[in-house]
Parts: sequence; C-alpha cells; structure tokens
Amino acid sequence: MLSLESSAAQTGKVGMIAAVGLFGLFTTSLLHWFSSPYVCSLRRRKGTCQVEVETCTLVGTAKRHVFDLKDIQSPESLRPLITFEALGSPFYLDKNQIEDEEFLRHLPSDEGIEGEGETEEGRGE
Repeated sequence: MLSLESSAAQTGKVGMIAAVGLFGLFTTSLLHWFSSPYVCSLRRRKGTCQVEVETCTLVGTAKRHVFDLKDIQSPESLRPLITFEALGSPFYLDKNQIEDEEFLRHLPSDEGIEGEGETEEGRGE
C-alpha cells in the first residue's frame, strides 16, 4: 500500500508540473502572438521607396523586415493590433509616434488605403 500512495503522489506532482508548464507556454505564446506585429523601429531608406522595420521575436531579438511603400496593404486577417500588412507580414504601428507624413499617407485608414478611391468630398460628409 505504501508504494501505491507514493506512486500516486509522484504522478500528481508530475501532472501539476506539466499543467503549470503548459499554461506558461500557452500564455507566453499568446502574448507573443498579440505583440509580435509591434514595430519597434522604422527607417525609410533615403533615395528609395523602401522601408525597414524591426519587430521582436519570441526570445526578444530583433527581426528586420524590408519592403517597398507600394507593398503596404490593408490588413486581411482578423488578428488584433494590426495597422497594415506588407509582403504577407502583419505590423502594428502607433501612428501618433511617426513624424514622416509621406509614410503615413501610405498607411491604410479605416476606409482603406489613404489616397485611393473616394475623397472626403466624394463621400458626402
């Protein structure tokens, strides 16, 4: 009987460790999924229409993405915290922190890409 009780206690401990470990892995992955599109730095390459942005990876290192301004699209996915997509990658950018007006004109607005389609006068506002 004594060996059965200690075996059950060990199984319970292993089960608790596995549950806590899986919970930690799940919450870390979920947090990374939400925050990975956040643009830590943005640079426009002088003389070109190329943009270089840096985001963070799961382990906290910088990941660099380079794309043209023409590659910026409205987000297609239902993922939260996305301002735009470029070359299939989602990005979140705090528009209030960007001083480059030309770059901001290429970002999608709530109605689509700014500068395309209707003007404010055409919407009847």
